[in-house]
Amino acid sequence: GKLSHFCDWIGLAFILNKHSTVYSRQECANCSFVPGYKLAGMGYDIVTLRQKRASVFDVNSYLANSCMVCVNPLMGGELQKLPLHMKDWRAESDCKRKTLSSYYYSVSSLVDDIAFFIENDWKAGLKLENVDLQLAGSKSKVYGFASSHSNADKSSFSFQQLTCSVYSFSVPSKPPLSLDFQRRIASLPHHYTYNSEAYKDIIDTYGTHYISDGGLGGMMKRVTAIRTCLATLNKVFVSDVETCLGMGLDLDIPVGLPIDLGLNLLGGQCSKVATNSDSATGYSMGFLSHHTEVNGGKALNGVASMRIANIDIFLKWMKSLNEFPEMVSFSLQPLYQLVDDNQTSADLQTAISQYVIDKGIKRKRTENQTCRGSPNLSADCCPLLAGRGKLTVFVDRGFSLRGDGMAEPEGYVKLWCSGQHRQTRWITTYDPLWHTHFNFGYVNTHSSLELQVWDKDPGERDDNLQGGCSVNLEQGSHGHSCELSNGSFTFSYTLTCDKHLTEGNVVPSHPLAVPDDAVRSSHVMGNRTYLLHNKFLFL
Repeated sequence: GKLSHFCDWIGLAFILNKHSTVYSRQECANCSFVPGYKLAGMGYDIVTLRQKRASVFDVNSYLANSCMVCVNPLMGGELQKLPLHMKDWRAESDCKRKTLSSYYYSVSSLVDDIAFFIENDWKAGLKLENVDLQLAGSKSKVYGFASSHSNADKSSFSFQQLTCSVYSFSVPSKPPLSLDFQRRIASLPHHYTYNSEAYKDIIDTYGTHYISDGGLGGMMKRVTAIRTCLATLNKVFVSDVETCLGMGLDLDIPVGLPIDLGLNLLGGQCSKVATNSDSATGYSMGFLSHHTEVNGGKALNGVASMRIANIDIFLKWMKSLNEFPEMVSFSLQPLYQLVDDNQTSADLQTAISQYVIDKGIKRKRTENQTCRGSPNLSADCCPLLAGRGKLTVFVDRGFSLRGDGMAEPEGYVKLWCSGQHRQTRWITTYDPLWHTHFNFGYVNTHSSLELQVWDKDPGERDDNLQGGCSVNLEQGSHGHSCELSNGSFTFSYTLTCDKHLTEGNVVPSHPLAVPDDAVRSSHVMGNRTYLLHNKFLFL
């Protein structure tokens, strides 16, 4: 097994071995602290799954006239001092590497698991019994990414993580507290109320917990959102994505291998996964979206790239973890347990519990949907064909139409869409009220809706075209006014897409080549925000 280098003290009695020694005050001043020593003293917010910037512990303290000095084998045997808020410090002889790959079929199940790097029950000591909410990570970046994608399409999620642990430590039962934290606690009011800003400020500054022990190193985690229905239209299934990413882990392909090279090596459906190209609908972002977080190490250009062979850069990042580690695993204790005053401690316990509940989100109950017998929908409710929607058209009325000579016009409207033809009745008046609904059923949403106004000729001559309009279909309900060579008419339509893949075609209307025709309509280009961080693939 791999060796670890141990350095510790118990009270004032040092555990001395070949990896540790006691230095004088002057010698201590010339030694740097062990890597990551400040991280061990920072507070932690369970809601965002982020460390806070403020230190709960006095991270710069060591014994008054001496210090514990540890040999760090990962930094060339450099002597480094151990602060009082850390004990049981160990340096691994090599990176303790772990990989994880898992799959989720709902946002709720993903969020339930994203705090797995917390190694104990973080709820212990808080008033969270019988609270049926998602609490840990409810305001995390991962939750924001996943929930935004689940709103656009039926989604499932793949989660991969690589962890490299190089140091470990624990915190003594009575760690030295920072002066700022002590002052802030002392200034808290003696009676907590829900609207107490002082308690909210404490949580905002220091979080909900402190770290009682942990591992330092580097972590790369990646969530892949799979647009299930869009992938299915491209003949790629969720099981294909799961298999390809899982095969990458099993085959131990280097983590730094870019997606388009690494998955292509696996061949077959994995090539489609690597390409991530939507040939079915032309959606530029493809059917996979990624959110990646890289913690620890020195930032290097290319460490987050998917399109270059970055194995060397990745290895440099791994090596830099020895000097620039971050927290990769830890146990948590509620912040109030550091407070000596019983009343203040109890009030802070209540405030933290209430904060976590207030930020919680309701669990979305996943129901097994079935769409058997529904046109253009598979049994699992995904569209069988892209660009299909239900179209209804309402032809309203005409204004100031012109007939032959002095006679009143006998106006009617012809409609075409997706190979289908409809027509209103003809009405003898200058201002006809057609008020007619047409149901076109499922149509190709990339086709246009064409309408023409005609004047019926009661004789043997052909009917007269008054003008018309053509509009490209957009999801939703839309009203239009169409100018004719003489007069105008109004109509509206509703395009209803199936539940998934509901981005509408956002294209302006345009008139037919009829003199003086113009379509008066408005359209809004949809603002789309994609949490796409195509940074790194964990294979």
